Parts: sequence; structure tokens; C-alpha cells
Amino acid sequence: MSIGFPAHAAASQRFKLDQKQLIELAGEALTSLGLSYERPFPNRFLARTAFGFWSVGERLVVEVESDGTVTVRSECLMPTQMLDWGRNRRNVNAVFQYIASAACAYDTVAVGPNAT
Repeated sequence: MSIGFPAHAAASQRFKLDQKQLIELAGEALTSLGLSYERPFPNRFLARTAFGFWSVGERLVVEVESDGTVTVRSECLMPTQMLDWGRNRRNVNAVFQYIASAACAYDTVAVGPNAT
């Protein structure tokens, strides 16, 4: 469970895939979570979760670097929300789980996590 203003979770993980493949997988990951997204830059995705009982929603930012590093940040939309009951960490983990699973189709694995 994250505590802070706003509550958030973030992590980075490096994959042995090229940036183009990872960008495709990041978009698929967000779609598989039922999220629509925007792409303000070719390597960045912005998505929002729906309003729920425990939260007014979360903002997800997924960024794919040229070296194969994917960074995912999830934060509560309400700036004064101090607790997230683990929702942001679950969002981050779900994106990485999808990408890691799909990366197996490319016969590769993650190099290593770097959670913050």
C-alpha cells in the first residue's frame, strides 16, 4: 500500500527487445487492462483507470526507452488521496506482467527490475 500525496507506485524494467517491439507490447498491455490511452510522444503512453469505490481513478504513464527500459508510473488522480490500498502497485505489476509474458513469444526475458 502506497502512502503519499498523491499515492503512487513506479518501477522500471529492462527487456531484451527493441524499442519498437516494446512500444507495441506497452499499447497491448494497456488495452488488455481495458484502458484507452493517448500517445503524446512516440514512446510514451498516458492512460486513466475508471472511477471506483476506493478511488476516483489512477493515471498511468508508460515510457519506453531506446535501451529496452520500460518505466511505468501509476498515481491517484485526486492529489489529496493519501492511501491507494495497493491499486497503483497492482497497475504497475499488471503492465509488466503482460509485457514479460508477451516477451516470451520473442524468446527473451527481462534483464532485471528497478523498482522505486
